[in-house]
Amino acid sequence: MSELSRADFEFELPPELIAQEPAHPRDSSRLLHLDKATGAVRHHIFRELPEILDQNVCLVVNDSKVIRARLWAHNQAGVREELFLLRQLHPSQWEVLGCWPEGVTWTLSNIEARSLGPCQSDTSRIEFSAPIYDRLEQMGEVPLPPYVTSDKGAGGYQTVYAEAEGSVAAPTAGLHFTDEVLKRLADRGVQRESVTLHVGYGTFAEVKPGPLASHSMHTEWYCLSEATAERLNAAKKAGKTILTVGTSATRVLESCSENGLLVANTGETALFIYPPYEWQFVDAMLTNFHMPDRSPLLLVAAMAGREAVLEAYRQAIEEKYRFYSFGDSMLVY
Repeated sequence: MSELSRADFEFELPPELIAQEPAHPRDSSRLLHLDKATGAVRHHIFRELPEILDQNVCLVVNDSKVIRARLWAHNQAGVREELFLLRQLHPSQWEVLGCWPEGVTWTLSNIEARSLGPCQSDTSRIEFSAPIYDRLEQMGEVPLPPYVTSDKGAGGYQTVYAEAEGSVAAPTAGLHFTDEVLKRLADRGVQRESVTLHVGYGTFAEVKPGPLASHSMHTEWYCLSEATAERLNAAKKAGKTILTVGTSATRVLESCSENGLLVANTGETALFIYPPYEWQFVDAMLTNFHMPDRSPLLLVAAMAGREAVLEAYRQAIEEKYRFYSFGDSMLVY
């Protein structure tokens, strides 16, 4: 079999299927169940998930919380410009999306900002005249995905179990959960564990054309605690299905797997999962419907097989499922 490229995952998506806001209520979104073993497709509503899973499943979620990373400032000419925060480098310094030369300045509220020059090829290091992290709730806006043109979904761009602040994009596979669904899963005996991966803006980056191996994945900060690793290892040894919620939680576990067991760690991962891939720890996953030229789709294809995933996507389009961050859900199990 020849090496796969980005072109092998392309599909046509009608623009009207790109969801502009989350389902109301959250658990009324649709759920496509792709049987990992047979490739069979079944259609559900997300609130039916507790009836599909049982006590033999261990659900792993990403508890990262989206920060209000979108700031508006005025440059020297008085023109309003966006400063999109990516990560904090120092109490008063941030990596910001966009490449500005050293010395460019802005004002926002009563705070001055100054570019210290490029940080990476498409980012800059910005120094603020005072720490701003504790003021983001008042100064910042929710950083919705670039393909969302409506601001109606801003209030729903956070999972109900989000705790650890740091993401600039939501781990969207978890947006469908409600407290009621989580309670019903617990009542069914489904074990739930949390890991943290702060989703970066690179999640929206295109995969390079050509062979998949030529693409370099963005790095993202993650944490798998010692206690969580021990419980997950015990669940795995007990024969439970390790079911991750989203590609971010999946990358944490696979980044920390050694010889079929998890080793607790805190750091950054640039793990790029694409077919063929030898899975170390994760057995199944819950995810959204992804863009054709982005890395999350390739990860799902590594889990379920390229042909099965593209056929499931074909059926989802035919059935008018809603796609991308605020769209419907897909269970590979």
